[in-house]
Amino acid sequence: EYAGNLYVEDKLSAEWLIMLAGERYVTPDKNGDALDGSKQELILLANKIGKNISALTETDLMRAEYESSKLYGRFPNHEVLIDTPKRDLPRPTTETTIMALCDWLQQHPEVQSITFVSNQPHVEYQKNIIAQVFVKRAMQVNFEVIGDKYQIDLENNIADKINYIIQALGSSIWAATPKVIHD
Repeated sequence: EYAGNLYVEDKLSAEWLIMLAGERYVTPDKNGDALDGSKQELILLANKIGKNISALTETDLMRAEYESSKLYGRFPNHEVLIDTPKRDLPRPTTETTIMALCDWLQQHPEVQSITFVSNQPHVEYQKNIIAQVFVKRAMQVNFEVIGDKYQIDLENNIADKINYIIQALGSSIWAATPKVIHD
């Protein structure tokens, strides 16, 4: 939604739309929170695409969101959905997903600049991981990572929201550590 709004407001230009997703199976209604959507929403999506709900992945959610977004159809022949397999991990990680992107970029040298659109408070974490992978893979691609500001609802479950932010901060520090130690 954030990327779509920026694009239609001419605040974000692009020739390609590269969506990054992976083989992470969806989680409906965990502890009263609809992580990937309510069970009913996920059943509707599963039925629409002819899958069992237990086989739905993050990639299916990404595709469905894209098809209902302001970006849909605006990049004829220049849109790609990279579906990162989990391999021997419980799920794809930011690192393995960026490695899959690097594989794609090596076949598309015309892409020299990327704006990653994420969500807060994870932008700094992702920026650090992307930089590390690009260095390891010798990718000569300029990039930035942006995300909409984080909205905290002070009315509901404040402790969980603070915990979420603290976890994101810890992840960012962890991801930045190799560069700090190296420099």
